[in-house]
Amino acid sequence: MDWTDIQALLIVSESRTQTEAARKLGISVPTLSRRIASLERATGLRLVDRRSGGITLTLEGGALVERARPMTDLAASAERLAAVLRSGGWAGLVRISATEPIICEILAPALPAFVEAHRDVHLDLVASNAIVSLSAREAELAVRFSRPSEGRLAARRLASLRFGLFAAAAYLRGRDPAALRLEDERLLAYDHTFGDTPEASWFGAPGLQAAIVARSSSTRGLARAAAAGAGIALLPVVVGSRTSGLVAIPSERAMPARSVWLVVHQDLQRSDVIRRVIDWVVAAFETVGRDEPAGRDAAR
Repeated sequence: MDWTDIQALLIVSESRTQTEAARKLGISVPTLSRRIASLERATGLRLVDRRSGGITLTLEGGALVERARPMTDLAASAERLAAVLRSGGWAGLVRISATEPIICEILAPALPAFVEAHRDVHLDLVASNAIVSLSAREAELAVRFSRPSEGRLAARRLASLRFGLFAAAAYLRGRDPAALRLEDERLLAYDHTFGDTPEASWFGAPGLQAAIVARSSSTRGLARAAAAGAGIALLPVVVGSRTSGLVAIPSERAMPARSVWLVVHQDLQRSDVIRRVIDWVVAAFETVGRDEPAGRDAAR
């Protein structure tokens, strides 16, 4: 069996489509298909199910991936350590994966101070809702809404990202925000693309579902729709309060909140460059109103 073909199967197992897997590998979809077919010939097994909606592993394919995964993690760990040892730190580019609102509202505004103080470091702020694999070196750091359970990943709690209701003054038309009944308003809600998250489920109370006029997985899309006067949107406070024209709408119901975590592979924590980037991310999140102090049990 060719190790390159096994790596291709591993990436397929972590991707939703062949196109996504091919992009991660830096190859074309036909080349990816040839690698999987080569591995199937070598093993004499059907390893994937190819359907119009995407590609999934068979039972045999899943078993092969689970046996090969530790070898891949060890190889990636060796590459990370070699990079650190070669330069006495992490050389060149540091990739940070985060959702677009976090990049736009928290990290990007803090960028001028970082580039002025650390001219030897280049940042790549990767806007993605997908959970990237730090073990596979898809990024050096990740900002996530859940604490990872994978081994050899260190996590530090950055903040509690609070949500609130916001609407445009044009939508309110002079009405008192505190006097509104949400059941009688036009509501803009998150969809369930990313599961039953607290913000997606908040409008599940009786009487509110019928008032929803639009849903989206895009935070900025909901914010822009609210600013245009389409209705009342549930948004992260850091987004709603910084979106021009939006007014906070009080509610007697408790607002949802999400813990935000900074995640780094343990192999990189010894790098001075990575530590400087971690300190910058932590400082950037100090601008976010937090329900309680961030933990100190991690990426440090």
